[in-house]
Amino acid sequence: MPPPSASRGFTLLELLLSLLLVSLLGLAAYGLLHLVIKGTRHGEAAITTLQQLRLARHYLERSLGSAVPQMQVPGEWPYFVGEAQEVKFLTPVPLQAHIPGGLYHLRVFSAVDDQGRDCLAVEEIKAHTWLKEPDRTETRLFLLAGLTFLRFTYLVGAEEFATWHADTQKLLPEKVRVELALADRKPHQWLIPLRLMEAVEPEEMGGEE
Repeated sequence: MPPPSASRGFTLLELLLSLLLVSLLGLAAYGLLHLVIKGTRHGEAAITTLQQLRLARHYLERSLGSAVPQMQVPGEWPYFVGEAQEVKFLTPVPLQAHIPGGLYHLRVFSAVDDQGRDCLAVEEIKAHTWLKEPDRTETRLFLLAGLTFLRFTYLVGAEEFATWHADTQKLLPEKVRVELALADRKPHQWLIPLRLMEAVEPEEMGGEE
């Protein structure tokens, strides 16, 4: 009876092929994991941007839509200054809902945040403080980061204007068109109607601090 044959181990070629196959499987798994993580991050960034867009539109519709056509104070009234890159107006609707009532001066424009990004920003100050210190800012919010384009236009009926100054035109526009774009996203256009609230008496602005 012949002796049993000695068991053979893996050859060098078989080991190399096995290592190559394991490496290929590892690379494929890493690539798939990278795509999953990238897609998740992209989805989270898209959701964050969408939430920012909704919040920014909400702020503008509340505050700009409630702009006061004039205030019963001697001097430069009515007040509403609209340029292509910014708009300044008076409104009884503060940026933060918990703030007491009164009248507020708001400025909406493009500003650079602490990270060097162009943003849609809004500044707020109480009207009685603004009358004394027009350059002062009490609250600044960055509503949208990554702004690449911003333009305001002003509508009355079918006519559209690049600028609007209520002290010369003696009234407010009926609507404000906001056109903006963010990096790597399609442009957005909001048409905000002004409800043309009644004039506000000085005592309705709130007491002195």
